[in-house]
Amino acid sequence: MFPIHNLTGRIIGFGGRTLKTDKKVAKYVNSPESEIYHKSDVLYGLNFAKKAIMEEDNCYLVEGYADVLSVHQAGVENVVSSSGTSLTTGQIKLISRFTKNVTILYDGDEAGIKASLRGTDMLLEEGLNVKVLLFPDGNDPDSYVQTYGATAFKDYVKSHQQDFIFYKTNILLRDANNDPIKRAEVIRDVVESIALIPDEIKVSVFIRECSSLLDIEERILLAELNKIRLNKAKKADKDASRKAQNTPANTGMPPFGMDGPPPDFFMTDDERGGLPAMEATEQPTQLTAEILQEREIVRILINYGDYLATWEGDGDIPVAGVLLGNISDIEFKDKGAAFILKAYRDAAENYEIPDAKLFYSHADAAVSELAINCVATKYSLSENWNDDKRKIYVTQEYEHLKQLVVEAIYRIKKQKIGAEMHHIREEMKQEQDVANLEVLIFKYQKLKEAERLLGDFWEIQL
Repeated sequence: MFPIHNLTGRIIGFGGRTLKTDKKVAKYVNSPESEIYHKSDVLYGLNFAKKAIMEEDNCYLVEGYADVLSVHQAGVENVVSSSGTSLTTGQIKLISRFTKNVTILYDGDEAGIKASLRGTDMLLEEGLNVKVLLFPDGNDPDSYVQTYGATAFKDYVKSHQQDFIFYKTNILLRDANNDPIKRAEVIRDVVESIALIPDEIKVSVFIRECSSLLDIEERILLAELNKIRLNKAKKADKDASRKAQNTPANTGMPPFGMDGPPPDFFMTDDERGGLPAMEATEQPTQLTAEILQEREIVRILINYGDYLATWEGDGDIPVAGVLLGNISDIEFKDKGAAFILKAYRDAAENYEIPDAKLFYSHADAAVSELAINCVATKYSLSENWNDDKRKIYVTQEYEHLKQLVVEAIYRIKKQKIGAEMHHIREEMKQEQDVANLEVLIFKYQKLKEAERLLGDFWEIQL
């Protein structure tokens, strides 16, 4: 039996190696899923390996519990196991918190070869650099260490690992022999894996090298690559459209850890359906999720811009600086929000924060009404709350500034990236020119990478 620890070292379950040789019986048995143990989100040995993984900037991934123990005892501590199950997205995200480099160590038999090809595409899709190493037939990491010793093990690992794309190409070509149909399938299979890689420089290198390995022109591989990416983009667009049709309309504010302001918090009287303005010359702004998120950024700037972001650096940076630094690449569409954001950006160049009172009496109604709505609230706590008699206390918003700021940044950046990706997908549907299509696909891949990095930002901050 093997105790399974979480990232902090607490035991959350147990795993066992079955003694039966019956192939119908699972090789590994784990504790059932529970409130504290989710097999797909746990890597065996990570609590012991995380420091070594960061120091070596590499994670060795093995199949079983005994492999982890033997390799660790051999002096190679940056090793974890997927607990005998197929690799999951949750486990990959755990690895990516400590390194972007993964080396898969598997048995050299046929089962080990197949296992090395399974699930690896997910690693590539998450932007990790993947290498593979197979031990001589009949050996696994555990038996190799036991037979040849720690020094021989380290030397073998150092000299025999190879990049996954080249490894996969060679393995599949070996099985295809000279069969032209099978070779065509190999080419398509390899290009599908390359298409998952978000880094365009790596993609270019792999295409060039695989062109030589597969003995096929580079332009043909690029054409197949673009075709795969385009089909994937179209499928993603269809899935998004189907999801939108099946999802009831909402306020556009996703439910994160803290409740946001009410949907009508930033509305002017006109937008709430109150009395019309005396001499309105413009139609009220259509409230979209994008506009609401822009106004939420402005609300935070006006109310908490001069507060210190204690979670950043030495804690001497104001909230306004953190917000402006993280959304420097974003332009607002809402007229009032755009004006206030520009005022804060102009002031930041002189290391100043504008006085919010300047906006309350601004000549432009869009600016003044937004600023007033940002500091006003229609709600107040009952006198029965926050009193010494009943001992009922409600935390104030400023006590959760980090979460408030991080969520606001995440929401608006995710929305802007999503809107741009949707726009490019629409352009790709209409574009007929191959060269222009390649440019659009390149832009789309860059946005996908930005989306992934944004997810990493969210996990790290919270």
